[in-house]
Amino acid sequence: MRILGQLGAVKAIMDGTAPIKMSKVHRSDGKLVMPSALTFPILNTRLKDNMLPNKTVSRIDQTDSGVILHFQDGSSYHGDVVVGCDDVNSKASTRSEMCRLASEKDPDHFLTWKQKIMSAEFNCLFRISDPVHGLIEETVDTVFDNGRSMLVITGKHGRVFWFYHEKLDKVYYTDAEDFPRCSQADAGKLAHKNAWRPITETVTVGDIWEKRVTYTLVPLEEALFDA
Repeated sequence: MRILGQLGAVKAIMDGTAPIKMSKVHRSDGKLVMPSALTFPILNTRLKDNMLPNKTVSRIDQTDSGVILHFQDGSSYHGDVVVGCDDVNSKASTRSEMCRLASEKDPDHFLTWKQKIMSAEFNCLFRISDPVHGLIEETVDTVFDNGRSMLVITGKHGRVFWFYHEKLDKVYYTDAEDFPRCSQADAGKLAHKNAWRPITETVTVGDIWEKRVTYTLVPLEEALFDA
């Protein structure tokens, strides 16, 4: 929030959010919820040329004055620090570049690190839906079941943010040939298979899926990296 405050974006972002007033998971911090689609234009008007959407990092170089990010389109950008928020399976993972840079500075730093320690035991079907009849604005609904769970957050104007987690048939390792690579078709099959499952007394997974705006199915990678 301090950084957003420096950009003068806090009020505009807060105006697009709603505090959680009721939760079945006993949340007491009133977490704010808003769609990223609203955050982007707010920040874009303040960051202007410093916001570079639709860029794919190909390489990161560290210099005496900071870092240089090189993109696949041939452009580059100089900054002070890099914060990696890209997916672990992205084609140009910031995490991989961090490992490379660390190894160049200290070859023994990741000597015992193996890619196989990253694994996935659950997958997650998630994203955003338009308002769903029966879901209450500013409410969190959490469902726990054997081998699966679901978190549904209904924000301002009824926009629904949902996460469906399901246990895989085994633990998969990211360097294995059989590590799951999920397609949109896989997401649809999982959603239709579980459409009957209740979220509340009147709302099912199918109701949220029918109102979907965007959706993604991914295996949830987990790892513990020693410092």
